[in-house]
Amino acid sequence: MHDIPGFVDTRYRLLQLRSNNRNNWIAFAIAHHLDGNHELCVQILSAYESTLDEIPASEAYEHSELLSYKALVLAEGEQAGAALALLDKEQDKLKDKLGTLHMRAQLLLQLQRTAEAEELYHKLLSLNPDDYRVHEGLQLCLGIEPHTEGQTWQQQQQKAAAGGANDVSTTTTTSSSSSVWSPHSGKKRR
Repeated sequence: MHDIPGFVDTRYRLLQLRSNNRNNWIAFAIAHHLDGNHELCVQILSAYESTLDEIPASEAYEHSELLSYKALVLAEGEQAGAALALLDKEQDKLKDKLGTLHMRAQLLLQLQRTAEAEELYHKLLSLNPDDYRVHEGLQLCLGIEPHTEGQTWQQQQQKAAAGGANDVSTTTTTSSSSSVWSPHSGKKRR
């Protein structure tokens, strides 16, 4: 999308024309989110929520997704504490329990509450051991750098022990000269 300010203006006009339409409220909030105005996006979502009397059972899941989106916007707007508080407050309304656990673990890690985050990542790992996001989060909790290209875990540990965590030249020479174990051959290859 090239003209985000124009999109914000269009969504505002559509909201003025039909303010009773949920889609117009949400689209207006998304427009502000795309424009980088996280705070206004959250305010619009809160204003829309205040217009709701009661959430019918048929719309409970959609409302749950709206709350998750609101927490996501808060987190992106560097308000991880507020996002975590929202997840705690609306816990009974959130239907996607697994997604909520993922977001909660990420927020705890962002708030540097690593012990709590590690506990959640272990729980998530027991639920789905194939999820790379969980492994990356757990690695961050344990102080291991995920996504260090071309390095094995042992190489990362050697690099950290040598004190060269920020030395790029060590990374490239170590990864190019070391041998890597191949699961197919059972041997190390160069």
